[in-house]
Amino acid sequence: MTRGSQLIAEFTDAPIVEVIAGVAFDGLPVDAGPYLAVFWHDHLRQRFPNVQQQPTYTPPREVFGQERHAPGFQFEFGQGLPPTRLWASNPDGQELIQVQPGWFACNWRKVAEDSEYDHWPKRRRALSERFSEFADFLENEGLGTVKLTQCEVTYVNHVRPNSLWATHADAAKIFNVTFPSDPTTTLEQISTEVQVALSRDGRQWGRMYIKINPAFAQDGRTPLYVLELTVRGPAHEVGGDLEPVTTFMDKAREAIVRTFLAITSADMQSKVWGGRNERSNE
Repeated sequence: MTRGSQLIAEFTDAPIVEVIAGVAFDGLPVDAGPYLAVFWHDHLRQRFPNVQQQPTYTPPREVFGQERHAPGFQFEFGQGLPPTRLWASNPDGQELIQVQPGWFACNWRKVAEDSEYDHWPKRRRALSERFSEFADFLENEGLGTVKLTQCEVTYVNHVRPNSLWATHADAAKIFNVTFPSDPTTTLEQISTEVQVALSRDGRQWGRMYIKINPAFAQDGRTPLYVLELTVRGPAHEVGGDLEPVTTFMDKAREAIVRTFLAITSADMQSKVWGGRNERSNE
């Protein structure tokens, strides 16, 4: 475990509002919507009774090296039934399963002010167990074996006002950013997107996307900053079965932790999100 993992585990009031762990895969026909409904009915309904239909999600394909500028793939939807993405959530709405031809994900969502994030090991385990169940179902139904193609981990944070900051203009108190000092100008807010290559031993294994955007709470008045950190990478870099994919996701999560610590201010970390959490291995 990295030092970054230890530090993030000490935050008792971290601003996490959603965590997504997902995989893209090939091998399931795009008109397999009825099978998704059967999978929910037979395998998820008792634990995830709330079901919705959503527009499909097309995960951007991450390519590296000489292929970097090649166009990303799109799922090809031919004739037949329209594609479907099912959302199945548990009774309190905090846990969500997303499933469609080519994409499977498990989400944790902060649905109430007193909701507490259940920590990364449980998120990783949820994806492993639910996707294995899904893959077994497909094989038993004679639909073949899915081939994992890509992994994705996303953390969404809502940074709310506190004793250190009150308006969007206080961005430098939240994030490690500097601005030109000019008495004729006044910072009002920041909005930025950054793309980072992730490498190990001279080889790129993933790509991180950092987004910081100003927003307002549901009351329409309280300012907040949305900090979104996403890491994606090809599944073939770590193998085709799920166990090494979760290893990739552990690396992705550690990269997200390190980046969170690097771009947020020391005062926010120690004075706002501080306080020891004994579950430091989470």
